[in-house]
Amino acid sequence: MVTALDPPSLYIGHDPAVTVVSTRPLKVERGGVRTYRWGHVAELFPGGAPAGFTKAQQVLVLSIVLFVLAAVFAAFGTAWTFVPALFGVAALIVSGQLEGAQRRPGRILAPESDRWAEQCYLLVDHRERRDLWTAVTVGKRVCRTLPALAGMVDTGAAERLLASALFDIAKVLNQRQEVRRLIHELGRQRHYGLPADNPAVRKLHRQRERLVQALSDLDAEVARKIAGLEATAVASETFIREREIHQVTSRVDQTLASLAPAEVLGTPDSGLALADEVEAVLAVYRELNERYGTS
Repeated sequence: MVTALDPPSLYIGHDPAVTVVSTRPLKVERGGVRTYRWGHVAELFPGGAPAGFTKAQQVLVLSIVLFVLAAVFAAFGTAWTFVPALFGVAALIVSGQLEGAQRRPGRILAPESDRWAEQCYLLVDHRERRDLWTAVTVGKRVCRTLPALAGMVDTGAAERLLASALFDIAKVLNQRQEVRRLIHELGRQRHYGLPADNPAVRKLHRQRERLVQALSDLDAEVARKIAGLEATAVASETFIREREIHQVTSRVDQTLASLAPAEVLGTPDSGLALADEVEAVLAVYRELNERYGTS
């Protein structure tokens, strides 16, 4: 749950047309919204029933009151029975229309996105949205391991670093999206009979070559950043599995030691292996802190 005392560091909104990544709160233009909080990230999905006593419910209550009033009039044989009944039917129809409009998927809005351009990125192309979803999926894996690492790392700081890493990936994806659009725009330019050695044509080719190289570099940067998150997730998950196995084998060793006086071989080695895994986990979190932590 999102609270005022512990607000998320990052908001990610998904709708059919766009994915919005922002350090500021997001809103939905119409209809309900489903919010999922994990770590210091809040994900928003349009749809679902809006919270609170909605306009549709208010109109529905009004229609019920009118129907009750019509029934009372009918009991007394009043000639005006049809009036509240007619308005009750109209209110019931309006209530249904409002309920349907509220349940239709809305549109994610980034408040003051122009003013806070460096704190909000809009991803509309399929590749960028897909890669961000991949990064978010890996980020959730990392977040799920943090409670088990509470004695080793500062989980609150790790959650904030994870949110910063996802925002940094969104920034690179936004840059890649813009570069690809520029390449497409340059590709639509026609020479209109200009010779290949014309300065304008040569400049056009040079710019396209630079953009293609920039796109390749951005592809590599996205892959590197997602791979870094994947390495963090794998190291954390491996450590947790190794620790679970070590705990089980330690109990087995203790049981066997109580049954036989001879020393059970292999126990020191398993402890050293676990220590190596601890160091591996701490190393990936130190790297995460160096990349996204504040000095």
